[in-house]
Amino acid sequence: MNTDSYLLYQRFPQPLPEEVLKDYFYKYKSGDLEARKTIIEHNIKLVLYLIMKYFYDMPYELEDLFEVGLEGLINDVDTFDIDKGYKFSSYVKKCIDFKIYNYHNKEIKYIYRNISIDEPIYNSNFDKSTCLKNILSDEKIDIVGDCEKKELSKIVMEIVDELDEEDKKIITLYFGLNQNESYTQKEIAHIFNTRQATIGKKISRILNSMKERIVNGKEIKKNYCPEWLTMYKLAKAYYENNKNLEIPQCFKTKNGYEYDEDGAPLGRWIENQRVVYKNNKLTEDRKKLLEEIGMVFDVIQEKWDAKYELAKIYYEFHGNLQINRGFKTKNGYEYDEDGIALGEWLKNQKSLYFKGKLDDERKNKLDSIEMNFEKIRKYTK
Repeated sequence: MNTDSYLLYQRFPQPLPEEVLKDYFYKYKSGDLEARKTIIEHNIKLVLYLIMKYFYDMPYELEDLFEVGLEGLINDVDTFDIDKGYKFSSYVKKCIDFKIYNYHNKEIKYIYRNISIDEPIYNSNFDKSTCLKNILSDEKIDIVGDCEKKELSKIVMEIVDELDEEDKKIITLYFGLNQNESYTQKEIAHIFNTRQATIGKKISRILNSMKERIVNGKEIKKNYCPEWLTMYKLAKAYYENNKNLEIPQCFKTKNGYEYDEDGAPLGRWIENQRVVYKNNKLTEDRKKLLEEIGMVFDVIQEKWDAKYELAKIYYEFHGNLQINRGFKTKNGYEYDEDGIALGEWLKNQKSLYFKGKLDDERKNKLDSIEMNFEKIRKYTK
């Protein structure tokens, strides 16, 4: 495990006292999702502590174990029964133990071994066409939508970029990288004014070195996580079928779009990605992949923006925000019993403002549609 991870320098919220934690659990069980969020945030430090104390000698990156632990924490918060008298931290430890050992048992199935240029990079993670030679060939790099090959291609090309100038040029010419024409060993030997046998030995040395870095080094473990990509594929299937990632927390699936009690916990995984993102721990590559399938990382902000847009439409249509508390709408300017409770929402914004909890950005947006907070008090009582 890497002991210099940025996670060790992060400042996480302190754990809550037992009585306070108990109150938050009762609030959550009553439907308060903000209480759930608070419980999760104040126990992230516990997850990191448990991993560093009990799993420091495992051959994985701290970031990967931390993500598994976070997924376990979210599951623990949702399944913990406060009335049974258990200590939550003890419950979390047992559940995270299970999650991490389960993760370990899956990982050890992926055996690293020596390979030739025409052999698959892995035994089972990639299909049989995925070998070093076809990754280096530009013709084979068109792998949009295939996350596994995309990850591996990136790793291999990064290694090529780190070669010294002569080795890099030889490999570039031999495989026709960067949309260049490929050359034979004899042609490359002529360019370098040397014997063909010398070029052949150099190519063999370079490829063996690259394979050794991929198989025995940290590049694959650091950049490639089979479990994450498996869940991503399910999320992509859900998006393609539903055109969104508004997945219920309890949603489980085997194919990505149909509920299956014995399937993978896709709903919890999606929420876990949001937690990881909020704590600035989601890599750019993963963030980009999720955004490609419509991932919204800040759901609360998205809902606020949607209601603000309705208020803006009301203002533009009526010329004011004199909205009764019971006003509901779907289009922003007409009452609809099945619509969004816009009047109640405006009252809540006013309440936040007077408590000093409405941030400046949101206040400025409301000011732009001439929301007079003193007047709103009158009309929404």
